[in-house]
Amino acid sequence: MRIYAPATPPGAARRATIRLSGPGSLSRIVPILFLPDRPLPARPWSWADGTLRLTGQWPVSVPAAALVCLAGSGYTGEEALELHIPGAPPLVEAVCAAVAACGFRLAEPGEFTRRAWLNGRLSAGQVEAVAALIAAGSADEAAAAARALAGEAGRRFDAIAARVREVAAQVELNLDFLEQDLPAYPW
Repeated sequence: MRIYAPATPPGAARRATIRLSGPGSLSRIVPILFLPDRPLPARPWSWADGTLRLTGQWPVSVPAAALVCLAGSGYTGEEALELHIPGAPPLVEAVCAAVAACGFRLAEPGEFTRRAWLNGRLSAGQVEAVAALIAAGSADEAAAAARALAGEAGRRFDAIAARVREVAAQVELNLDFLEQDLPAYPW
């Protein structure tokens, strides 16, 4: 299932971002709603300027840009698209309605992160770090969560686990070959 969600806070702003993710996202949006100025390059990430073609009360073309992520390259690991549009609330509503009409549903809270975890883009610890970063009440909490999201704790745990496996293998080797003259492990 394809999902979308506004990624910027509600209200008037210079720009607004609407994120979309799911199989077939590009083919549902690019020829129908977003018209790029040039053909999209076949790179994992690309930026495209273009226009939005809205109907109804927005019969004019609206300038827009899109960040295009091919499957396996974006946050969720799925084919994804970010639409960057002028931040007028009625325009954001109209674009969200047009996206929904293209077969997308509004994402549940945390669904983009859940998809990233399910697709192997984030570890369980990184998912918890995302939640901690969102809930951070101070700069120190935000910094600690950002370090966890970057995988700092995971790298430390991996190094410790590798060391434990190495020591366990040496102990097992020493137990198996007690009678032989093998060099002792230098602890």
